[in-house]
Amino acid sequence: MRVKIIGRFLPMVLVIALSLLMLSIILQVIDVEGEVRHQAVWIKDLGDDVYSVCWSPDGERIAVVGAFKRIVLFNIKGEILWERKVLACATCASISPLGDYLAVLLGSHDLVVYSLIDGLNRWGIRIGERIDSISWSPDGKYLAIGESDGDICLYNRIGKVVWSKRITDSSIHCLCFNPEGTKLLVGSMNGYIYLIDLNGTIVWSRDLDNYVESIYYDSKGEYLVAVTVDAIYIIKSDNGEIMWSLDTRTPHYCAIWYGDYIITGDSYGYVYFYKWIEKERKAINVYKFKATKEKIPRYGLSFNSKYYYLAVASKDNHVYVYNVSKVFLIPFTSTSTITHTIKTITVTNTLRLFSTKTVTKTTTLIYRETLTKVVTQPRLIITTTIKEISYLTRTLTTTIINIIEKPSRISMEALILSLMFIIVGLITSLFIRRKT
Repeated sequence: MRVKIIGRFLPMVLVIALSLLMLSIILQVIDVEGEVRHQAVWIKDLGDDVYSVCWSPDGERIAVVGAFKRIVLFNIKGEILWERKVLACATCASISPLGDYLAVLLGSHDLVVYSLIDGLNRWGIRIGERIDSISWSPDGKYLAIGESDGDICLYNRIGKVVWSKRITDSSIHCLCFNPEGTKLLVGSMNGYIYLIDLNGTIVWSRDLDNYVESIYYDSKGEYLVAVTVDAIYIIKSDNGEIMWSLDTRTPHYCAIWYGDYIITGDSYGYVYFYKWIEKERKAINVYKFKATKEKIPRYGLSFNSKYYYLAVASKDNHVYVYNVSKVFLIPFTSTSTITHTIKTITVTNTLRLFSTKTVTKTTTLIYRETLTKVVTQPRLIITTTIKEISYLTRTLTTTIINIIEKPSRISMEALILSLMFIIVGLITSLFIRRKT
């Protein structure tokens, strides 16, 4: 009797199991528009947690630091240019906008500035309080340091203190200069964002009700993105007004802003792309993908605008570099105007005055035709179909392995589709029972 029952319901069980597996694969590999728009360029295993990545301004080099107690500089192909052993884990790496210096936080109290060319130590400082954040000014003249006691110190590029001021009583989690270099954004552990001038005077403050993990200006300096553990905010930079916010289902720890796009990373290794629509005052999620196996830390994202490469640090011991150019693949139009003469007509009018004088008036009429030709071209080159198929195959294989090792959480979409497959399975099972 038991054998008959198992035999009758076995097709339904198989259908449900296969459906759930395929749905998990599809939802991890395909984005909201059904197209894969990222491609792994290279991946490096550094043997321990990777905490920070930073591209050089020329887009040709990338600095990587973490718990593996080395500072590594890679070229665009993932080849090591130089590396330096250090005695403590490095939590943050930041390259000067001039492309000459690399500032690194070592342990809890040390800041060391290296030459980006050869990795030699240029200058360093040790502070009694824990250093939690750093930020270069856009002109490379100043380096701001945020401490765990709420102090901010401003140094010049040769390591001399310009000023030191207490901004808050809580740890300074993140810092970011505005594009003009005249203001400094401060994100703190107490949930507040502060905007200060270069004298350390607070211009405005805004309470976001949770730890501020990351802040970043847009290229014009009109808006800023702020990420707390449970939300993303778009804020007007001149007065601190919140323009848009989104409650995130997963903890987010880092954010960067490029053009109209905001890129964030979460604790499960997912990268999200949001497009800011200023007229509607909202941001929409246009793409997301599973970039790493573990958490993306606070300084774990860096975007290369020259090659459209996104570098991702992770606590799974790896640094990942992805080509995300297809996320930004938006056609543009160029207009060419050609003006040419198609016909010239001369009209002569003769007027006789009395019997001795004649007046002649000659008029030349020129007809012109203006042609406007609109040419639409892609901003970027799309990769070949063969490469896309090859990449999709590799991604699918990797995703299956990830699902087996660490099953992902089932989303609402997966749940609804699974219920549909279960209904199909039940109908199939009943149909088979009637036939038998």
